[in-house]
Amino acid sequence: MSDHDTQARPPSDLIRPLERVLRTLHANPLPDVVNPPEVKKRASVAVIIRVQPHYSHWPPRHAQDESFIDVAHAGSAEQRAKAFFDQDWVKHGEPEVLFIRRAAREGDRWQSHVALPGGRRDPEDEDDKATAIRETAEEVGVDLSDANCIAVGNLPQRVVTTSWGKVALMVLCPYVFLVTQPSLPPLRLQPTEVASTHWVSLRALLSPSQRTFAYEDVSSRLAKQDKGWRKDVMRAMLGKM
Repeated sequence: MSDHDTQARPPSDLIRPLERVLRTLHANPLPDVVNPPEVKKRASVAVIIRVQPHYSHWPPRHAQDESFIDVAHAGSAEQRAKAFFDQDWVKHGEPEVLFIRRAAREGDRWQSHVALPGGRRDPEDEDDKATAIRETAEEVGVDLSDANCIAVGNLPQRVVTTSWGKVALMVLCPYVFLVTQPSLPPLRLQPTEVASTHWVSLRALLSPSQRTFAYEDVSSRLAKQDKGWRKDVMRAMLGKM
């Protein structure tokens, strides 16, 4: 590929919309959800977004480079976000989101599920966001401090339930972080918590052609037993959902 071809690569069509969404999220923090009276547990997860550089628009390697921008010291979160998105390598990069596959552990109702890094709030945590930051560092070794990321804001908190909404388990608190460094150190996985990590492109997540549907036999759960006439009746009535 010629130099002319690489320089002619247009900016990514996802970067500016992503910037607008993140700016709106930061400017409009959502309220906390209070725990139901019978539920004490709270948990937080981190939605970690990075921009993967394109090889034809690689980030500057050294602070002495003319195009280098020190995002971490650019000022407020709004100023750091502007400095980040104004960089050439960001404009031509592809945004990605970090997912984990949970480790297989006996007794864990969510074992081997695909998830976001995070976990239960500890009494020592200052708030729900601090939980997301601590749990991410413990599970995958990503530092979500201002030196590496912008804490964008929170997504709607929700009460997680089981038994078809009848039993509350916890309040789940998602927080969004934007990685401002062009690269991160190798991820350090907590083996009892995380089996693997996966950076998934936002483009793939938004593509209808990438979506699949899974059907589950819910008759056992509704009948509260794995066999017997109740399960057979439920299966005949509902099929798979």
